[in-house]
Amino acid sequence: MNQEVKKIVESGILEAYLLGFATPLQIEQVENSLKKHPELRNHYAVMETEFEKYAALYTDPVLNNSNASGINAKAQGKVPNQNMFKGITAAAVILALISSSLLFFQWKQSKDLVAEKEAISAKYTQLKTDCENQNMQYANLNQVQEILKHPATQKILLVGNERAPKLETVAFWNNVAKKAHLNIANFPALPEDHCLQLWVDIHGEMISLGVIPKEIRVIELPYKLEAESLNITIEPLGGSDSPTVSRIVSSQPLSI
Repeated sequence: MNQEVKKIVESGILEAYLLGFATPLQIEQVENSLKKHPELRNHYAVMETEFEKYAALYTDPVLNNSNASGINAKAQGKVPNQNMFKGITAAAVILALISSSLLFFQWKQSKDLVAEKEAISAKYTQLKTDCENQNMQYANLNQVQEILKHPATQKILLVGNERAPKLETVAFWNNVAKKAHLNIANFPALPEDHCLQLWVDIHGEMISLGVIPKEIRVIELPYKLEAESLNITIEPLGGSDSPTVSRIVSSQPLSI
């Protein structure tokens, strides 16, 4: 059974179509699918046959006559014929079949609606996150443009050495406005359990400015007074409290 046919069979729409509960749109969908898929036609034919077997029990003239005989016998104080109970049982079976099919169809529709709602909610959350990231990017770009116009802004090119040859970043540092930004032009390939971390050297002490993100191109940096240089190191994922000096990939001085 191919996936399309399997999806239709499991949806419960065939039962709704057979029992007359399908909407016009569902009727059109079923009939088009029946024309398209021989396998689905065979499955539906089996469903019809099984249903007709139950229906035959209830509509069989012999059983109907037996029912009448049973009722008359009861009125005369006689023991009713067992066929009477067979007819009642057949009717109950048909009613149970219809009820269970309808309940299954309603349950399936409800389940599908819940799944669809969850999918839409997940997409909305992702879209909201993307929009927030975009807004942050635009805000950072606007701030960078303002800093670039400032005459006191230093532009520091930080490129990678042999440990991260594809690293390309540009820092914008302004000691007058006390603002700093980093533009990540190209992020190098790193092991999954490692990251890049940015540091400033202040009087011989290395102070962390945080982990450099992969997915954001322009970030605002925490400004540090009297910073003498900018340094980038490769650290374990999540960053380190102190730099791994042997893994410095870029370093440039700042004008104080």
